Order: sequence, then C-alpha cells, then structure tokens
Amino acid sequence: MPYVTQAAKEDLHYLQPRNVGELTYRFVVVALSDNHYSDKYNDLMYSAKLYWTNGQKDFQRHAEVLGAFTAARHELKRRLECCSLKLGQLADARWALEAAEGDYYTQEVGPYEDEKIKTNGDVKEIAALISMPRIDIGP
Repeated sequence: MPYVTQAAKEDLHYLQPRNVGELTYRFVVVALSDNHYSDKYNDLMYSAKLYWTNGQKDFQRHAEVLGAFTAARHELKRRLECCSLKLGQLADARWALEAAEGDYYTQEVGPYEDEKIKTNGDVKEIAALISMPRIDIGP
C-alpha cells in the first residue's frame, strides 16, 4: 500500500483521492475507522464510485478501484493479522472491504463490461462456454 505524504493525508480529510495510492490509503483509513459496519461499507462505496466518476471512465479506472480494494485488504492482513486489536476490528475492516469490492464490481464494473460486450463483442471463449448446455449432476 502506498504510504502517502503527510500533505496528501491532510488533503484527504477534505478532498477526494487524486490517484490510486491515495484511494488505497482512504480505503484503509475508512476500513479501520470506529464506524459501524454499514457506515464503513457506505463510505467505501462512496469513495470508490466518486473516484470512478471523477476520472477517465474506462476499464483502467475500474482496475484502479479494484486494485485499491485488493491492496488495502492485503496490507491489513500483512500488518495487522498478528496483532491484538479491539475485538473484531480487523474482521470488521476486512468484511467492509470485501463487501464493498464485490458490490462495486456488481454495480459498476459488470454493467460497464456489458456495454463493452455490446460495443466490441464478447470474448469468444466465454461466449462458447455460456452457450454450452448445462449438465446438472445431482444435489
């Protein structure tokens, strides 16, 4: 995870992240906040969607958001898994990051990809697998 400069940390109290490093930092700070689960989740989703809408709306921007979620989760695991935190604080942080990342993909990336499939065509290997008959092999 990028450890952003002190000036950037101060800016992030009132400005949105300008790059993926600052977004990753924001995700870590939000995930470790004392907020309730749903507030962490909502803050993460808000930051992710705002980062997406304030930049070039392309797959690169989505990849930056997804990468920031992944980097934040891995950094928390790397730095804090061995430490004793307030009961459940690390679990809460990881839950919020995982839930927000999954929902960001479903709500933002998926529809973007569907539009690109219409515009540019599908990946032929995926289309072939989708068109294959499904074989259920029991309960």
